[in-house]
Order: sequence, then structure tokens, then C-alpha cells
Amino acid sequence: MAIATPVAGTGLSVSTFGKPVVDEINRMTPLVVAAPSWTNLTLQNSWTNAGGTRPPSSFRKMGDLVYIRIAATGGGNGTVVTTLPAGNRPQYTWDFMGRDSSVWNVNADGTVVFYGAVTTSAYFSCVVATS
Repeated sequence: MAIATPVAGTGLSVSTFGKPVVDEINRMTPLVVAAPSWTNLTLQNSWTNAGGTRPPSSFRKMGDLVYIRIAATGGGNGTVVTTLPAGNRPQYTWDFMGRDSSVWNVNADGTVVFYGAVTTSAYFSCVVATS
């Protein structure tokens, strides 16, 4: 079935395009799911959540991707900020740039390490693949 060319000034609906489009929408609908909630991370080595308008340091997993967001303060250069739980760790070590020229390692053992001079507030977010 050919799809008719839209005419300027007329409204469009799914029915305008016919059954092939309806079938495609029905096929894709189960793929649209709500994102899982964020799980708070346990901070280590004198790191604490920054608070204020920043969310707590946390993560969530969607498929084989893990989303990490950290807003922390009080720790030191080269220290482990947190450790991701098993099943939420990357297969390899990943290096990321953070705010204020900091560097963050998300390691295969789940440790997240901060490298930077400014520790009064450290902000970082990334996405890593678990496989």
C-alpha cells in the first residue's frame, strides 16, 4: 500500500498513513519503558555527597549500560570515591574527564577513583558498558 503525500494545511493522523505505520507503532511500543530509578552509592574515603541542589551520588542500569552520577566533596586525590556493585561494573577500565579538569577512572573491579587537585567539590557523570 502506498503512503499518500500529505497536503499542506490538512491534519495528519496514523490512519492517514495506513496499516503499515500502525503495525510498526504496535511493534515498537513494548520497547518504550520507563527508566529504572537511581540507586544511591555508598561513598568511601571521607567522600560525602555534596548536597544542596546536587542529587545524591547514584547509578542506574539500563540494558548493558550503567549511568553514574557523582556529586561529592571531602575526599582526596587518587582515592576511591565509591565501588559499583557486582553486575554494574564495566568489563574494562575507563578514563573520563570531570569538572575542573579532574580525571575519573571507572575500573573493572567497580572502583571509581578521583584524580584532581580540587576536592572541595567534585562532579562527574558517565555511562559505561558492562559487556
